Amino acid sequence: MDITIALSHYGAGVKQLSYKHNKTIMANLQILIDNIRMALAHSEFINPDVIRGYASEYAAECVKLNDRVKQCVPFLHSGNLAEAVRLAEAPPNIVETYTLLDFEGRNDWVEIVDNLGFDVPPPLPTEQFTQLNDAYVQIAPLDNLLKQHRYHALNGSPLQEKLSILRKIAKADPKNFFWSEDQEKWEKVRLVAFGKEVQQAVSSKNDYQIMVLYNELIDPNWRIAPPPQYRTALCTAVLQGYAEMLLNHFNTFDYDRTLNTHQQMQSICQTNGMAMPQPLEMQIRPVIQWLQETTQQNNAESSFQNACEELRGALDDDETLQRKLENLFYALQNAATQAGQNIPPDLIQHYELRVSSLEQKTTMR
Repeated sequence: MDITIALSHYGAGVKQLSYKHNKTIMANLQILIDNIRMALAHSEFINPDVIRGYASEYAAECVKLNDRVKQCVPFLHSGNLAEAVRLAEAPPNIVETYTLLDFEGRNDWVEIVDNLGFDVPPPLPTEQFTQLNDAYVQIAPLDNLLKQHRYHALNGSPLQEKLSILRKIAKADPKNFFWSEDQEKWEKVRLVAFGKEVQQAVSSKNDYQIMVLYNELIDPNWRIAPPPQYRTALCTAVLQGYAEMLLNHFNTFDYDRTLNTHQQMQSICQTNGMAMPQPLEMQIRPVIQWLQETTQQNNAESSFQNACEELRGALDDDETLQRKLENLFYALQNAATQAGQNIPPDLIQHYELRVSSLEQKTTMR
């Protein structure tokens, strides 16, 4: 498994120092293990005092590893896997240390030092190490979010930015209740400032800030719902801005933009479970009426064009019966009336010639 060695929750400079520190520790430990392996291979030629020194040093390293792992266990059991991994990555890195200490021939080494009466190392924390490895696997998808979380914490980012990342972490790691607890604490603090910002943005008619606050308001991941008065004030201000755009598009008879803006206003009301404020409804009523009439007219014209195409297709098909042609022509007449359009003369002529031809064939038969 590829595991980051440096302590990513500290600054870049501290990370580099931590990496160097860990690298030095691992290099020294690797030398010790190499010496032990050499002693195992040539025990009859090695001075017992040298073996005693290796045994004492190796046993001390095993004790330190067990102590380090014990620090991680409470966090593993409580579900705070991120904190357990953070502790494990502090120099000396637990994963790397365990890998070196669990060398091939360890059991032989323990037997030799025990027979010689030297320091016997304690058993390695295999079960807890397995749990720690599992924590690495589970937290791997959160790695990028955790890095962002630490970055914002170190750089003093605005609370709303830190809260946005924390919500994503809590959603991605639902079993860890520490995230949800922190989220609720931060939301309580954020809501105090949020109310003041809403009041200031609305009173100053700062459209940009109103939209920023509105997007924050409708975030579905709030654990503590913002007070209703914040929602009412923001939604009303947002709708007022859209109403002004609506009237501008209407004044230029831009149907598509007018329709799109009105649909966005309806979506805002639906998302927030509110009706259009009465003053705004009165203000945009003429626009809505124009939209309805224009939509009806557009639909009627579309139906007329479709009816024309359907009749042309039937006339070009030699297998079409006279009854079907008559029905299609009747439907086209109705569509033309609804749309206030005239049927193209060439289409009428084509229809009449085809029907006349069919009648002649019927008469001959």
